[in-house]
Amino acid sequence: VLWRKSRKSILSRAAVFLEKPWAIFLLWIPISIIEILTDRFHWRSSGLWSYYSLLLCFIFGYMIFSNKSILENIKNYWIVFIIIAVAGSVYALTGIYVNKWLSSGISTPFYFWIFSCKGIGPISWIIGLTGFCMRFLNFRNRFLNYANEAVLPFYILHHLVIIVLGYFIVQWKTGISIKFIATVILSLTAIIIIYEFLVRRFNIMRVLFGMKPKKSQ
Repeated sequence: VLWRKSRKSILSRAAVFLEKPWAIFLLWIPISIIEILTDRFHWRSSGLWSYYSLLLCFIFGYMIFSNKSILENIKNYWIVFIIIAVAGSVYALTGIYVNKWLSSGISTPFYFWIFSCKGIGPISWIIGLTGFCMRFLNFRNRFLNYANEAVLPFYILHHLVIIVLGYFIVQWKTGISIKFIATVILSLTAIIIIYEFLVRRFNIMRVLFGMKPKKSQ
């Protein structure tokens, strides 16, 4: 009912607040708070990140890309976000070593480390790099058209391919660096081959992998 009155979703209308250039800098605050609560009450459910934080990132992405004014601000202030991202990342990395000397339990420095590692740093990197790409990489060519269509299939395939190849590669009697390089190269090669010859060329596979079917000539 609300959508019919304004022709905009609730999130699209909430995004108006982020049109102010300074407002978008505040997006890291709710994510940092969620991460602190997650750590404090042991809600963590996905490796180093909680599903609650990832859900917030998903919602923020929708809000940002539903509003042209926000995107224009990101494009204009990308360098500021990059500077903040670098500073936050440096503090987060040094904080890892600082926390080794902290007493057990949750401490104030640890909270500040979470703010940098889980809030300021990641959000600033995402927004800063998005603005950089909007300003300097906003063009198209045959490779980008091909790669853009392949994004979702690559994402779907990479889990299975990396796990299968990794199962055998980790058993090699060689250094970790060689194993890492081999996993990257072999996985990328295998995914490209599977995508090109088993997914991209068949409409039924295209639909199953989230692509639009090719129109018959």
